This record gives sequence, structure tokens and C-alpha cells, in this order.
Amino acid sequence: MAGAGIKLFTDGSILTAAQVNTYLQDQVIMRFANAATRDAAFGGVGEPLLAEGMFCYLDDTNTLQSYNGSAWVNVVNTINPPALELITTTTVTSLGGTAATATNGVVSIGTSNTSVTIANAFSASYDNYRVIITGLAMSSGGGGLRFTLGSTFPSSNWYAGGYYVNTLTPAVTAVGNNNTGFINIGSTTSSYAYSNSFDVLLPFSLNRTYIPHLMSYAETAFVGQISAWHNADTSYNGFVIYPGTGTLTGGTIRIYGYRNSV
Repeated sequence: MAGAGIKLFTDGSILTAAQVNTYLQDQVIMRFANAATRDAAFGGVGEPLLAEGMFCYLDDTNTLQSYNGSAWVNVVNTINPPALELITTTTVTSLGGTAATATNGVVSIGTSNTSVTIANAFSASYDNYRVIITGLAMSSGGGGLRFTLGSTFPSSNWYAGGYYVNTLTPAVTAVGNNNTGFINIGSTTSSYAYSNSFDVLLPFSLNRTYIPHLMSYAETAFVGQISAWHNADTSYNGFVIYPGTGTLTGGTIRIYGYRNSV
């Protein structure tokens, strides 16, 4: 008998069984230990019938469900929401100048940092991640902004290939990394703030890590795309960014996890 809508009760009015079953019972969230307990609560002698629009909460999976007339379907996973979720466990250390900080998942670059190391960003909770860097200034564009996994500067395992275009010419130049210790994720100067976003696939699992589409070399006259992978079956919980020359100042970094399921 779901779907009665809403009723305004007044003092002295009679509350009938039908009203309890529809206006009250059908408009609350029923809670069950699991799906089997839920299913056993309907259709038997003295038990209510399933009706479209009913809701329930399952303790074992922490899921909110609704009945669509033929089946129970997830509304939202109350612990693990779908799509992207900001990683709030990130910590940061930096070298040089005024220290970088991390607050509630927002990493703020310090002043004149020669490197910024972000840890506790990747975990078993997610397979894939989105890294968003905004408003970062580099004192020198030479050498570009470099990225590597982990907390040290390795000497190998990065491979990449792509191109950049000189928009003034225009001319196309191929670029690549062959077993290097880093990949170049962009370039700018102190006159222009650097911003970028890219996906990092499988950094925490014991598999090769992939960065499929990375905007790089983005500044006044150059723009490009590269794809990269880290050729080591190693688990990493974070990464390092550092300039090829000069220092980094200002801007923020946020890391989001892609939920594996609703």
C-alpha cells in the first residue's frame, strides 16, 4: 500500500491501521542485518507485502536500497559514495623555503620549495586516482615540473611518449622518456601559474602504474600530450613533484579516488 503520500494529522483525529501502514511505516527507513533477513520479512503470514517506493538499510554492506516494484536496488553506498572522493589522509613534506602544508586533503605548496612529497594519498580503497594541481608558480621553466612515484628520486623505470606543439609556428616536436627517473608533467615560469589534472592508474597495487593522458608543456606558446607508465610492479602510497631547475611557490594539489563501485 505504498504511495499514499503525506497527511497532516490534527488533534483528536483517528489513526487507522491503514494510515499506520502507509503514511507512517512506508515512509521510514527499515533496517535489516542483511538481504536475507530483509527478504524473509515480507510476504509471509502476518507480514507486509513489498511495494514500490519502500526503502531499507542493510547493516552488513552499509547500503541504502529502494524497491522499484520488482527488485531492491542500491540508492547510494553510505560509506563509499560513487565517483570521485577527495583523499583527506594526505600528508606532505617539502624541502627548501617555507614548508608546504596539508589540511583536510588540500595540499598547499610553500614558498621556494625545491621538492614536495605527498604521502598517504594512495591506498587499497581505490584502484585509480585523479591528481589536480592548480595555481603553482615555478621560478624557472627550465627542466619543467617533474613527477615520480614514492618518496625518493629513482633513476629508472619511467617510460613516456608524446608531443608538444609550438602554437606560434605551429610546429610539432616529439618527446619521450626511456627508462628515466621521472616524467615531465609541464612547464611554466613565474609569470604564469601552472595548472594541470591527470589520472594515475593502479599506483597502490603491485602492478605497473599508468598515466594515460597527461597534458604537459603547457605555457604561453606550447601545449602537448603524453602518456606514461612506470615499469615496476611496486606499490606506492604517494608521489614527489620537483622542478628541473629553480623552485616551486604557491598553488594547491588535491588527490581524488575513483570509487570501484556504487
